[in-house]
Amino acid sequence: RQAAEARGYIPHIPDKDAPLPAPTDPNRHPPRRWVVEVAHSWFNRFRGVLIRWAKLSHSYLGFVQIAACLIVGRKLLTFSG
Repeated sequence: RQAAEARGYIPHIPDKDAPLPAPTDPNRHPPRRWVVEVAHSWFNRFRGVLIRWAKLSHSYLGFVQIAACLIVGRKLLTFSG
């Protein structure tokens, strides 16, 4: 927790000694880990990213960037109609 705060991050780590608030408590925040897990699952749908075929780092970065463009494009098509 202290290392994250020292780097300017806002840690979402509950205190070990503090009891968890009730699920109906308005001060309870939902877990945020799912955002990263969903993004990883979207990238894992691309075999060139999941199984790193590219030996050079800039080639792999290109695969990741193409995958990101395709993910964003598909999301925009879904939201627009």
